[in-house]
Amino acid sequence: MTEQKVKKRAWVKNAAIIFLSVMLVLTFFSNTIMNHSLAEVAASYVQSGAINAKIRGSGTVAAMESYEVKSEQSREVLSVPVQVGDEVKVGDTLVLYSDAESSQLREAEDALDALVLAYQKALLNANDSDYSKENRDIALAQKALEKAKATRDANTYSEADYAAAQANVNRADAEITQQKAIIANLESQLSGLSGGAENSAEISAKRSEISAAQKKLASAMLAYKTDYDNFINCATAWRETYPASEQQELQVYKDALYEKYTALLELTTFPTVKPSNDIIPALAAGLTYDEDTITAMAAAYNAVHTIELNISSLQSALSALYAAASADSNYYTLKSKLATEQDTLLNLQTIYNSYSTSLKKLEEKKTKFDAAQTTVEENQKTLEDLMFDLAEKQKTDGKTAASAALDLAAQRKQIDEKKEDLEKLKAGGEGASVESKVNGIVASVNVSAGKTAEADAVMMTIEVPDMGYGVSFSVTNEQSKKVKVGDAAEITNYYYGGDISATLIAIKTDPQNPGTNKILSFKLQGEVESGTQLAVSIGERGGSYDALVPNSAIRSDNNGKFVLTVVAKSSPLGNRYIATRIDVKVMASDDVNTAVSGALTTSDMVITTSTKPIEPGSQVRLAD
Repeated sequence: MTEQKVKKRAWVKNAAIIFLSVMLVLTFFSNTIMNHSLAEVAASYVQSGAINAKIRGSGTVAAMESYEVKSEQSREVLSVPVQVGDEVKVGDTLVLYSDAESSQLREAEDALDALVLAYQKALLNANDSDYSKENRDIALAQKALEKAKATRDANTYSEADYAAAQANVNRADAEITQQKAIIANLESQLSGLSGGAENSAEISAKRSEISAAQKKLASAMLAYKTDYDNFINCATAWRETYPASEQQELQVYKDALYEKYTALLELTTFPTVKPSNDIIPALAAGLTYDEDTITAMAAAYNAVHTIELNISSLQSALSALYAAASADSNYYTLKSKLATEQDTLLNLQTIYNSYSTSLKKLEEKKTKFDAAQTTVEENQKTLEDLMFDLAEKQKTDGKTAASAALDLAAQRKQIDEKKEDLEKLKAGGEGASVESKVNGIVASVNVSAGKTAEADAVMMTIEVPDMGYGVSFSVTNEQSKKVKVGDAAEITNYYYGGDISATLIAIKTDPQNPGTNKILSFKLQGEVESGTQLAVSIGERGGSYDALVPNSAIRSDNNGKFVLTVVAKSSPLGNRYIATRIDVKVMASDDVNTAVSGALTTSDMVITTSTKPIEPGSQVRLAD
């Protein structure tokens, strides 16, 4: 009995120990167990500082207006005298075309010829009636048309060559007028002087030598004109690379340039790549570096300059003869100069006559071309009238099948339409060049020499700086509501030039993100260049505030704006953290922080994020 009571008390004792142990464990770990069920929050201390409520963005500076230069027809490009960055004015040449007709014009002419031929064949095969006379007339008209076209094509000329020939004649005429004035002045000076006995035979012989040399010089100038002019242009371009105060006589540069060309040509192997400017100065515009070009220019200068030196030597000898013939050296000096100027006049007249002959030949070709073109048009009309009359006769006779008549009418309509297209192409052609219609700066060039500019293709783009420069960037719809057209903006990254101001001039939908974004466009004032990257800010000026919280900490409900602060409460098992509501008023905000007023201090922690929804008064746990 006693043993049984002892066993019962042992069981009760063990049960009590187990119960107390479990309660002790739950008591010590209750805080940890409970924390796993609480929302985890991130918190940030309230701070003081400045709010800069501005909208910021960046963009590339571009002209407010640009002009696209397009080709009206497909033409082969001869040269492009401008490049990106060049400043151009109204009337400046932008693109030079080759003398070849545009592909559209050639295709239109070929298409018209093909339609006429098909129309002729259709007429001839339309029926079995005897229209031999009409067909013979058509054949003769076709032959006359082809003959007129052959005459026209044989007298094709270049407007550029015609203009150059006219300019040469005008220039030579002006030089003759100037030379006559020089001679008249010398004759006037000689009229008041008298000379002694001349060594007539020697002086006459020397004059004849000078006259012959002058004629030889005139012939050489004509024979080597193009290459000699290119040489002079290169020497002039070299001279102009020096400041005006350091420039010497042009002859110095011509002699030095000839020595450089000669040294280059004497090399065993001619350099395929142009040497530095120290070895060979830059070529004049329009010239290509190659051995043939250098050789031709050097040969032209050598031929002309050799004769010039000979003439100078002969003139010095003549002056010496004059000086020896009389004590009045001034008389014979003037007389020698007069003889030289008279020889120069004869040479100028020879050159003028050569230019006049060339111009006359071109004028004759132009006259023949215009007459032949008129004949072509008349014969074309005659041929078409004959074909149309035949078609009308066949239709009147009732011997042409209805379908054939419809086909002929359709073909006739096609011919008329093609003629209209051809006339439009002839009337709308650009000529030999494309000129700028605006003042501006070349922003892009899409064509090059030797390539074909397709019809309606943009050959280059010209920025028009007179309309000003601008910059734009994309913002959200909410940001766009904070600004209005006319607001001033600030440039924040331009430190190298003068002051730049920006004004908002447009708010447009962003085509890339039409549902969420807007494009802010600004007009710039000040010294700025196209292509510059600028940072822009617009909006209210910044201010200092006592309470700043992260934007994510701001919450709202029907009662207004508020934040949740973390309040620590002590307990026997440690601190517990309670989310406590603090009502606030939003003063200002930027992309990161919001300035508020309310019962907040810099020692308060506001909740910014949580792992689950929380309400004021909820117990939370802080993120580690």
